[in-house]
Amino acid sequence: NLNVFCHKESMLLIIYLLLQNAIEAISKEGDIYIDYYSDKEKVVYRLIDTGCGISLDDKSQIFAPFYSTKKQEDHYGLGLSVCQEIIKKHKAVIKVKSKPGLATEFGLEFYYD
Repeated sequence: NLNVFCHKESMLLIIYLLLQNAIEAISKEGDIYIDYYSDKEKVVYRLIDTGCGISLDDKSQIFAPFYSTKKQEDHYGLGLSVCQEIIKKHKAVIKVKSKPGLATEFGLEFYYD
C-alpha cells in the first residue's frame, strides 16, 4: 500500500492543473499517462504528456507566478506556481523533465517522515 497523507482538495487542484496543462500541450493527437512508484525514501506520482514539450528557456521560468507560454486571454500563468506552493507546504518536491516537440513529465515526490 502506498499512503501519502495530504490535503485532499489541494492534491485534486494539483492534478487538475497539471492535467489541464497536459491537455493544452497536445495540439491534435497525443497521450497522457499517470502512474506512481515508491522506493525506500519516497512515493512519486508522474504525469506525462506527449504534447509539444517545454523549451529550455521556458522551463527555467514555468514556476514563476504570472509566467505563461499561452497567448490566450484566460491564462494568467498561475497554475504551476500554485502547484509548486502546495507541494512545498506538503514538504514534497515537484520536478519537470521535457523534450521540446516530444513530451513533458511532471513528478511529485513525497518523502517518508
